[in-house]
Amino acid sequence: MATDIIQINKILDGASSILVTGPKNPSLDIVSTAAAWYLVLFDKKKKVDLAFDGDVNLYSFIPRAVVLKNNLENLYNFRIVVDVSQTKVRQLSYDVNDKELVIDIVPEGGIFKDSDVHTEVGDYKYDLVITLGADSLESLGQIFSNDRHFFQETNIINIDTSIFNENFGEINIVESRATSLAEISYDLLQSNLDKQSATCLLAGMIAATNSFQSPKVTPNTLELASELIIKGADREKIVEDLYRTKDISTLKNWGKVLSRLKREGHIITSFLKHEELET
Repeated sequence: MATDIIQINKILDGASSILVTGPKNPSLDIVSTAAAWYLVLFDKKKKVDLAFDGDVNLYSFIPRAVVLKNNLENLYNFRIVVDVSQTKVRQLSYDVNDKELVIDIVPEGGIFKDSDVHTEVGDYKYDLVITLGADSLESLGQIFSNDRHFFQETNIINIDTSIFNENFGEINIVESRATSLAEISYDLLQSNLDKQSATCLLAGMIAATNSFQSPKVTPNTLELASELIIKGADREKIVEDLYRTKDISTLKNWGKVLSRLKREGHIITSFLKHEELET
């Protein structure tokens, strides 16, 4: 993972506009982890968009600044190129009506010919893609199928937990033993996390592990959750938002346990007094 982190940081430093996406109808782990990536990248002065095909649920713990799109708008520019090596431009104007865009070019010291003009597809809007929880590009749904060439031409960081992942990225971080995408992303984002992004990652972990009841949960998972709380993750807000109609007392008890985790060597301990139990 250490080598992957170095490579990813190098790619992120060189990128200016980033697309974060995932499979159609993404899970809460995917959406909340994508929100954490958005917040961290935005703080690093990157242009970043989140786009998912299908239905996406947004929760109140995800900041309003995080906007999820369901398609890739204006993915590239259509460019009109005029050769001005022989004839210079004195004035340029254009007009748009219901059916046409009319561009008027006034030459200086000559005339323009048809052969001086050509069209081309400009650069793509994004120079990097981060996929979360997608075992294949096809699983992205219309995000991929509508713009296949873009994904073929753009660097991809592929992050997933599925053993069936097709390793389609330039960098593939596929950790089948991880409980969640949030857990994997913590190692990649931890030095840049704030309260909001830590809250998003903790929500992803809680959702993916069914409140830490999954058999994949390890002492390291619990320690990571504790570290997110130390960084300011708002577990109470997550519990309220995700489990209004479920067993809130269980989540509150877990929150107290996680906040008191301590590690001594390979042993992690915590405690909960009987009189503190939420029932």
